[in-house]
Amino acid sequence: MFEALSERERTILMLAQQGKTVKEIAHDLSKGYHTIHNQITELFFKLEVHSMQEAIDVTSNRRMIHVPRQEKAEPKQIQINKRTRVLITDNMMRQIQSYLDNGLSMRKAADKEGISEGAIRYWKGKKKLK
Repeated sequence: MFEALSERERTILMLAQQGKTVKEIAHDLSKGYHTIHNQITELFFKLEVHSMQEAIDVTSNRRMIHVPRQEKAEPKQIQINKRTRVLITDNMMRQIQSYLDNGLSMRKAADKEGISEGAIRYWKGKKKLK
């Protein structure tokens, strides 16, 4: 009946079910607004729906997505386009900024938080870290 949903489409649906906008979903997945918008358009086509609420209702009723219970805020690894990404919590971001403010190198701050140095470089590029 429905085509199988990709991991990205299920992720988008879960974030939308949490009340996030397309812009917030794009930010959370580190993708552009138009990329996510195009993926949502494809999702609507697969599900034969016309709105995000309708997509959520259809997939929830058919148990096509599973929304996990809220867990304590720890970094979670998700697979996106064959690359593993770590979602950095606000607390982690503040802690990393504290390390950098106190003169710790990006490499050492990354080691302390268990993330890659590239993640810190990325967030510095996005002006989320100084």
